[in-house]
Amino acid sequence: MERFLKKSGWTSILTSIAFIIIGILLVINPDGIVKFISYALRSHIHIYRNYQNC
Repeated sequence: MERFLKKSGWTSILTSIAFIIIGILLVINPDGIVKFISYALRSHIHIYRNYQNC
């Protein structure tokens, strides 16, 4: 149980750092980051739909 809590603690820290970085990038360059996120989501959805049709 203790090992699980340590592992989930590191996961929470890494997730928090990732969101902090995304937030800083959104403040610095909002248009570019929004375009990047929308392209990434669009390509992910496109790949997922093509995979489901096979």
